[in-house]
Amino acid sequence: MVDTYGALHTDPVLKSALQDASVEAGMSYSYSVTAIYFSGNESDLSEALEVMTVNENPSSPAGVTATAGDGQVPVDWDESTEPDLTGYHVYRSETSGGTFSRINGSVIDTNGVIDTGLTNGTTYYYKVSAIDLQDNESELSEEVSAKPTLTPTITLTANGYKVKGKHTIDLSCSGAALVDIYRNGVLYDANISGGSYTDATNRKGGATYVYQVCEAGNPANCSNEVTVTF
Repeated sequence: MVDTYGALHTDPVLKSALQDASVEAGMSYSYSVTAIYFSGNESDLSEALEVMTVNENPSSPAGVTATAGDGQVPVDWDESTEPDLTGYHVYRSETSGGTFSRINGSVIDTNGVIDTGLTNGTTYYYKVSAIDLQDNESELSEEVSAKPTLTPTITLTANGYKVKGKHTIDLSCSGAALVDIYRNGVLYDANISGGSYTDATNRKGGATYVYQVCEAGNPANCSNEVTVTF
C-alpha cells in the first residue's frame, strides 16, 4: 500500500463504482483501487487515475422581484438549490440595460434585501447573482425594476353622476387643509379648502376623468389617483 492514499470508505465496496462526494471544485485528485479477497488479503494498488474536478459557476437566481416602497425597494428572489452556495450579490442601475453597480458589500446570505436611501419618483433596475464557496459568480439574473413612491398622507375618493345629462363629480379628501386639484394630469383648481369639492364639467357623452389632489404648493405630497368614467 502507498501511504499517501487515504481510503474513501471503511467496509469493502460490493460493486464496481463509487462516488466521491468529498472533493472540492477545481482540484486535482488521484485514485487507485484494490481488490479484497475472502481471506482478507488485499491486492496491490491499481494504476493511478488522475482527475481534475470542474469548477462550474452557479446558475443565475430565478424569480427576482422588486417592489416599490417609500424611498426604498425590497428585492427578493427564489432560494438557490446550488449545493455549494455561499450567497448572493445584488446590482442596481438607473437605466434599463445600463451599467449595473453592486449595492451590497459582503455576500448576502438570505434570498432578499431592502435597498434604502432611494429617491422617490426615480425608477431603479436590479439584477441578482449567486456566489459559490469558490467565489464563482453566476450570470446576472433577468432585470426587474421599481419606482419608489412617497406613501400618500392625503386620501381622495370620488363619486360621479349626471345632472341633466351633464357630468358632475363630487370629490372628498382628507389629510391637508388646502389642496390643489389635478384633473387628467393638469392643475384644475388651486388653494381649495380640503374636504369636499364638486366638479361640474358641463360635459355630456362618454368621458373619463382622473383626479388627484396635492397639498397646496407642494406637488410632492399628493393623494392617490381616482378615476371616474361616464
